[in-house]
Parts: sequence; structure tokens; C-alpha cells
Amino acid sequence: MKQKPDDVVAYVRLAKLLSDQNKTEAALALFQQALKIEPSVQIYTDLGMWLLDIQKPEEAIAAFQEALRLNPGHQNAAQAFNKLQHNSHDR
Repeated sequence: MKQKPDDVVAYVRLAKLLSDQNKTEAALALFQQALKIEPSVQIYTDLGMWLLDIQKPEEAIAAFQEALRLNPGHQNAAQAFNKLQHNSHDR
């Protein structure tokens, strides 16, 4: 990270690796750092999917909402958001 401190892809990849090691706080910090550098639809969508994986649906909804705010037509974010909304109404 020191060589390319603004490489958001590296931050996201490292976040996923840390998550695989159950280092969720460190992973979340890297996702947040990536979003500070580049608040993109893809990173918000990746964050939302990761949050689903770690059983944080409310936070995932917020990430998908932010992705859709940036690009209302983003298909992956819209599908995941709609599925979460549907599942939350079934409870």
C-alpha cells in the first residue's frame, strides 16, 4: 500500500483477505479507506456484498443504497438491495 497509497483495488482485495482471516474490523477499515479515495458504485456494491457475507444486512442495505444513489441503474446493487428489502419484509 505504501507504493500506491491510492490503489483502491488493492484496498478492496486486502479487505477481502483480512475478512477471510476473520479480521472484520481491519477489513472494514480498508473498505472505508478505499471509499475515501474513490467513492464508487463498485466499491459500495463490493462492501454491501461483503457485509451480507458477514451477516450485517442493515449495513449492507446502506451500502447498496449509496451505490444506487451514485448510479440508480446499477444492476448488481439494485438486485441485491431489492432482495434484501424483500427478505426484510418477510420477517
